[in-house]
Amino acid sequence: MKKGQKVRIKSSGKIGVIADSEFFHWGGRKHVRYEVKFDKQKDTVWYPKEELTTDLVERATVVFCGENGSLSIEFSFHREKNYSMDLTLTCNPENIQEHYGLHVFLFNMLKERLYGNS
Repeated sequence: MKKGQKVRIKSSGKIGVIADSEFFHWGGRKHVRYEVKFDKQKDTVWYPKEELTTDLVERATVVFCGENGSLSIEFSFHREKNYSMDLTLTCNPENIQEHYGLHVFLFNMLKERLYGNS
């Protein structure tokens, strides 16, 4: 990661910019930590390399498995694009009309909570 590069904090999802970096030895191993500056925040915070990512999109996957198939929903949350959210649905078997049972009911409950009755 380079100075001036945008990064996302994995634990909180906040977006910041790399202000500085430093190497140090601890426990006989070489480590890197980065100083991150956030908008509308005066102070900077130091993070270990493992807590940062250059992928600014957060993703989560929910899988509903039933007796006759599974539904997988991938959510993508874009903080940089006005907090927009994308949803991708994949099914096994591929024809969603072949699905029935509790996993479809639970999927519909989640969908209604997220998007309303539309």
